Amino acid sequence: MEKHDFEVINEGSIFLLRPVTESAQVWCNDCMPEDAPTFGKAYVIEHRYIRDFVESLVEEGYKFAYFDNAARPS
Repeated sequence: MEKHDFEVINEGSIFLLRPVTESAQVWCNDCMPEDAPTFGKAYVIEHRYIRDFVESLVEEGYKFAYFDNAARPS
């Protein structure tokens, strides 16, 4: 199984971007604003911006795992 650098978690109105490798954490430390909202170890990203984040990170060679918690039954 290929290792992923980030987890992208769809929570409905927001996404969580969680770095899981050291290189992903370094990217976040270098590129995310200090006051970026977080939830645990993940960064909170509005749904309208997540595509830009993912496309940019893919261009830099990062890999992702995607989880869709919004599709869970209540």
